Amino acid sequence: MSLKRFATALLFCCLLVTSSCKPYKAYEIDYKWTVLKKAPDGTYQDLTREAAHAWGETWGERSGFEHPSGWIWEHVLDIKKDSAVIEFTYPDGTTDTVTIGPRETKEQLQTNGDYGVRVTLEVIRKR
Repeated sequence: MSLKRFATALLFCCLLVTSSCKPYKAYEIDYKWTVLKKAPDGTYQDLTREAAHAWGETWGERSGFEHPSGWIWEHVLDIKKDSAVIEFTYPDGTTDTVTIGPRETKEQLQTNGDYGVRVTLEVIRKR
């Protein structure tokens, strides 16, 4: 085998191995979230009797909440030392992202829809 072919094969193998590795998950978060629905008077009411808790979530994890109009899914997009980004997908397929810090509560309401979420990030910690 020539040196050029060997180097090409080695490069291909390295790319294959590195592309199949998942990113290192340095941090994890504990948070809770509830689903909000727009009432006829324009206010938002909490649809959930209790918050959906997510303990020890890491980058890439996903879960959902079912209610009569369909599922609302959450997906952890990024976790840094001082913030996390969580994406929510509503029953109509639209998405919103929430960037939140530790011990913060935020409400994210759909721009053109009837739903929203209330998120409380309790803690970010090293894994």
